[in-house]
Amino acid sequence: MFKSCGFFIKGGRNLLLCIVIILGLTIPAHAVLKAKWRYSAPNTRWVAEMQLPITAYSSQATEVVIDTATKYQTIKGWGGSPNEVGQVALYTLPKTLQDSVIKSLFDTIWGCRFNMIRLPIGCSDFSLNGYSLDDVDGDYAIEKISIDREKQYTLAFIKEALKVNPNIKVWGSPWTAPWWMKKNKNWFGGAPVPSTECELIQTEQIFTAYALYFSKAVTLYKQYGIPFFALSFQNEPYTCQPFPSMIWPTGAKMRDFMKNYLGPRMRSSRCRTVDPNHES
Repeated sequence: MFKSCGFFIKGGRNLLLCIVIILGLTIPAHAVLKAKWRYSAPNTRWVAEMQLPITAYSSQATEVVIDTATKYQTIKGWGGSPNEVGQVALYTLPKTLQDSVIKSLFDTIWGCRFNMIRLPIGCSDFSLNGYSLDDVDGDYAIEKISIDREKQYTLAFIKEALKVNPNIKVWGSPWTAPWWMKKNKNWFGGAPVPSTECELIQTEQIFTAYALYFSKAVTLYKQYGIPFFALSFQNEPYTCQPFPSMIWPTGAKMRDFMKNYLGPRMRSSRCRTVDPNHES
C-alpha cells in the first residue's frame, strides 16, 4: 500500500488531494488480465497472493463524465509518504531490486513520475513503534531534538529518491506531538482512551514548545539536505486512533495555534516554507 497525494491550485488556494494506491495497471479497456499483489507481515515478507482476475467493465449507464475542454485546476504534483515498515520491507530486497522499486516510483521517464513526498515528523501509523523527535519529558526548550532515527529509514528513502529525481518536493506532517505534550502521555490513542485524552495539552507553555519543535525540526531537515516546501502541523486532527494520532479540540484552536505560535515562530526562526515554483 502506498498513500498517494497531489497538490493542486484552485481559486488561488493550494489544496491537497490524497488517495491510496493498492495496484496500478494500464491496460486496454477490452483486455482480460491476471494480476498479482504482494504483502509483507513481520514474519512473512513480500508474500505473493493468488492470481487476481481483472475483467473489463461495461455498462450503458454513465458513471463519470470528464469535460476536457474546461480547466478547473492545476495539479502541481503527486507523491506518497515513506514509512519505517515499508523501508524495513524494502531493505530485505537485494540492492538492485531496492533501486528498481524506487525508480519505478520516481523515475521521470518510465516510472510513476512521483515528484512529491510527505515526510512524517516523528512516528506515523506505519512506524515500528511510537516515538517523536524529542521524547525527553519537559524539554520545553527542545534541546534534545534529533533526527537520527529518521536518517535510518524515511530520510534514507528520500535521499535515494532524490538520486532518481532531484526535483522532488518534500513537505512535513506529524501524526502526533511528543508524548509528554499530550493529555494521555502517549503517542497512541484509541479505545478505551476517551478521544479528548488524545489532545495536545492546551496551555501557552505547550503551544510555545510545540511551535519551537516544528521550527527546529524544519531546520534539522534542511541542514541534512531535505528542505520543506510546505508544512502541515497535524495529520487527521479529529481522530483518536490505536496508532500514532492526536486530537485538536476545535478548528479555532488550530487556527489560533498557527496564528499566535507556529506562524510567528517560523518567521522569527526564518524557517519559511516556500512555493516549489518560487523558491528563494
